[in-house]
Amino acid sequence: MRSWLGAMARALSFYGGCPQLIVPDNPRSLVSEACRYEPKLNETVRDFSRHYAVGVLPARPYSPKDKATAESAVQVVTRWILARLRHAVLADVHAADAAISALLASLNNRPFQKLDGCRASLFATLDGPALTPLPPQPWQWATFKTVKAHIDYHVEVDRHYYSVPSTLVGAPVARASAFQPGWYDAACGRLGREPRALWTCERRPSWRRAAPR
Repeated sequence: MRSWLGAMARALSFYGGCPQLIVPDNPRSLVSEACRYEPKLNETVRDFSRHYAVGVLPARPYSPKDKATAESAVQVVTRWILARLRHAVLADVHAADAAISALLASLNNRPFQKLDGCRASLFATLDGPALTPLPPQPWQWATFKTVKAHIDYHVEVDRHYYSVPSTLVGAPVARASAFQPGWYDAACGRLGREPRALWTCERRPSWRRAAPR
């Protein structure tokens, strides 16, 4: 799932905007409850969707027509890019990315056989203007779990303890991982891998805050 969502985030960055709807496959890593018409996405995918303000509707199982445009694009890339690299020796995935990127412009600027223009010109005139702006910050990976705030107004994530507002003591809190920017860790940060408590003075009860000198 991390690779899947990371690839979608990099694709949106490459396009320079966000569409209204993304139609991926229907893998178990993205879907928590399978349904032919309204599958329930897991919390991390919903966080991705909220961050980019896009809808995510996985295609129905065994229904390639639900994403026919993507299937056709994969065929085109296979013929015009991957086929040209079939004899190349690539050391790692980064070398493969560089080799594909070098051939991508020639594919996008290749004139259509029966239509005017090319893929790049159609994107600039049709798809590009319809995209919504990207958010100021790129999406970061987050996992979620629900915990209760302890009496010391901290919650535990990956053996680190993060402060929350003291008014949430004893209340269930839906927590994202420490790598997700949010109201609880933006001020605390994350330092090293050793277990430790991270807190800010503003989240303490008023009677526990240090008096100004």
